[in-house]
Amino acid sequence: MIPGAQQARGLFAVLVFAGCSGSGDMGTSGSTGSDQGASTRQPSVPAESDRDRLRSELAAAEATFERAVSDRRLDGWVETFAPNGMMIQPDGPVVGHQGIRTAMAGAFADSTFRLTWTPDLIGVSDDGTLGYTTGRYERNRVVDGEELAQRGSYFTVWRRQPDGGWLVEADMGTEPSSQPD
Repeated sequence: MIPGAQQARGLFAVLVFAGCSGSGDMGTSGSTGSDQGASTRQPSVPAESDRDRLRSELAAAEATFERAVSDRRLDGWVETFAPNGMMIQPDGPVVGHQGIRTAMAGAFADSTFRLTWTPDLIGVSDDGTLGYTTGRYERNRVVDGEELAQRGSYFTVWRRQPDGGWLVEADMGTEPSSQPD
C-alpha cells in the first residue's frame, strides 16, 4: 500500500459523510415524522447567512494562498498546508510539510515558474469545519526561451482552524496539458 493512501481515502470519506455543500441545502434537524413520535437528532446546520460568510472566508483564504505562492513561492505553498496535509500526486500522496516541500522544490527552483489558479466552486460542510475549492490552474515557465503554459483542474480540501483561519488538508490536480499562449 502506498504510504498515506489510507489517510487520503479517510479524508475523502470524511468529506462525503460531512456533507460538504456549495449551495447550503444539505442537512436538516428535527423529527422523523413517524407515528411513534421518535426523533432523530442531526447536527445543527448553520443558517444560510453563516454558510455564505464561511464560503466568503474560504474564498479569501484561497486568494491569500495564491498571493503567498506568488510572493513567497515554495514557502507560501508549504505554509498554507496543515502540518499533516497532503498533496495527492499520480505516484501517491505526499504527506506533511517536509514531504510537500521536497515534492515542490524542483518546480519552485525554476525562477521562471509561476502557478496561478481560479476557483469555480467553493463549498463548506454542514458544520462549517471543512470546505473545498475546485477550479482551474495554470503553470507557466520558460523553456528554451519560449513560455510554456500548462493548464489543468484542481480540488482542494480545507479545514477551518480554531482561530477561524483555514489550512489545506489535501490538494490534488489533474495532469497539466500544454497549450499555446
